Amino acid sequence: MPRKPGIWPRKGTPWWYTTLDGKQVRLSDDKREAERLFHELMAKRAAAAVPEPEPAPALGVSFRKLADEYLKATKGDKVERAFEQQVSCLKDFCAFLKKRVPARDLKPHMVSAWLRTKATWGPSTQAIKRKTIKAVLNWGVREGHLGENPLKKMAGGESLRRDRVVTPEEMAKICDFVSADFADFLNAVLLTGARPFSEMARVEAKDVDFGHGTITLQKHKNRRKTGKPRTIFVVPELLTMLRARAARYPEGPLFRGRRGKAWYNGSSMKWFKEVETRLGIKAHAYALRHTYITNALIRGVPVEVLAELVGNTPQVLHRHYAHVAKDTSALKAAALKAVGAGGH
Repeated sequence: MPRKPGIWPRKGTPWWYTTLDGKQVRLSDDKREAERLFHELMAKRAAAAVPEPEPAPALGVSFRKLADEYLKATKGDKVERAFEQQVSCLKDFCAFLKKRVPARDLKPHMVSAWLRTKATWGPSTQAIKRKTIKAVLNWGVREGHLGENPLKKMAGGESLRRDRVVTPEEMAKICDFVSADFADFLNAVLLTGARPFSEMARVEAKDVDFGHGTITLQKHKNRRKTGKPRTIFVVPELLTMLRARAARYPEGPLFRGRRGKAWYNGSSMKWFKEVETRLGIKAHAYALRHTYITNALIRGVPVEVLAELVGNTPQVLHRHYAHVAKDTSALKAAALKAVGAGGH
C-alpha cells in the first residue's frame, strides 16, 4: 500500500523533502515552512485533478442574446441599410418582450401580439419583420445554439406583389416633377432593372467599367447564394449619365440626394408621396425594376437571359411574373412573332 504523502528530513542535510509522483521535492530547511509549502503543492494537485466543467448547453440562450450574436455574425453579409433595418426590428421586438425570454420558448402568438401594436405596418412590412425574427432562430439552429426553430410553423405572412408597371408617360411626368438627382436615380433603375437600394443606390465610380459598359458589385443581396459578384449591364444612355455623375462624385455613391446621402427607401418614399398627391400617380422605386422585367418578358427576352440581367433565378421570375402571360396584347405579339409575322 503506497505511503501517504508527507514531508521528511533528508539525512545529513537541514532540508525537508516530500515525494510526489516518485520524485523528491525539496521544500525548506524550516519544518513549518516545509509543511506550508507541502500543503500548497497538494492543493494545486487537487485542483488540477478536477476536470474542467462541461460548458453549459446553450439551449437556454435568450432571444435577445441570440439576436445580438446573429447581428454580429451576419453584419458583413448585407448592405448597411438592410442591416440597420434588422437591428431596428430586433430591438423593437426585444423591447416588446420586456424580459429575457429563452429563444426556445418563443411562440407565434408573441410575434402576432407585437405586430398588432404596429398599426402603420402593412402586410409586406409585417412579413419582412417575421422573416427577420425567423432568420435569427434559423441561424441559431445552424450554429448549434438551438435544437430547432420554435417558430418554424409560424406563417410568414404575405408580401404584396409589387406588380405596378410604370408607363412611359407616367415616367416622364415623374421625372419632370422630382429633383434632377432623383430622376437620374429612377432612370438608372428603369434602364437596368437593378434593385433600387441594395444595388443601384450603392454604385460608386470604381464599380463602373466604362470601357465594357458594366457595373460590378462585390457585395450584393445574393452573394452568399451565387458566390460571385453581381454584374449590371449598362446601355449607352445610362453610361453617359454615369460618366457625368462620376466626374461629380469620384468617390462614394453616384446617386445621392441633396444632403449627400445615398437614396434609400425612406427618402424615396417622400418623393413618391408628393408624386401621388400632386400628380395622382401611385408608384415606388421598386416598381421600375418590375417594369423593366415585365417589358423585357413581353418583348420576348428569354427568362434565362433576363434572370442573369436582373440578378435572379429563372424560378423566381416564373413565380413572380407568371401574370405577364395573361397579358392578351403580349400573347398576341408573341403569337405573331412565333410565325415570323411580328413585323407585318
